[in-house]
Amino acid sequence: MAGDPAIVKVTEAATALFREGMGINVFVDRSEDDPIREEERPAMAIRCVQIEFTPAMGQGEMLHECTFDFDFYEEDLTFGGISANLSRMIARGNALVAADRTLGGMLQQFELRTATAELDATPDLGCAILTAEISFLTPRDDFTTILGASGIF
Repeated sequence: MAGDPAIVKVTEAATALFREGMGINVFVDRSEDDPIREEERPAMAIRCVQIEFTPAMGQGEMLHECTFDFDFYEEDLTFGGISANLSRMIARGNALVAADRTLGGMLQQFELRTATAELDATPDLGCAILTAEISFLTPRDDFTTILGASGIF
């Protein structure tokens, strides 16, 4: 993990948060060619969909503003909206994030933005996508070291 890119470290920390806190299967960078199967549900798929880089702190640091999608999958494959079960999963995810918005001091912020279950936006019935903004700092010329709110990661 020491030489991994910062975004990999952040993704692994978020994966651990949800896997341990929700007790469900959590998949990272799952291919659209390999959809979440019925027997794997309830589950979550995590992926970073965008990173915006901004020089910060007198040009010595780089702010990474990342958009993450957290796809929640329930067991019911018949409903095409945010069901009661998906709402419970989203609420539990929110509670986990709210308990530690810096993921142990690694991040600057972890804010939930939207949830959608629109059929043209989700990969499957019984899925809701929770979008979050996650920000962290690295040295400007080193994307493997996170300058966290409580230390270096």
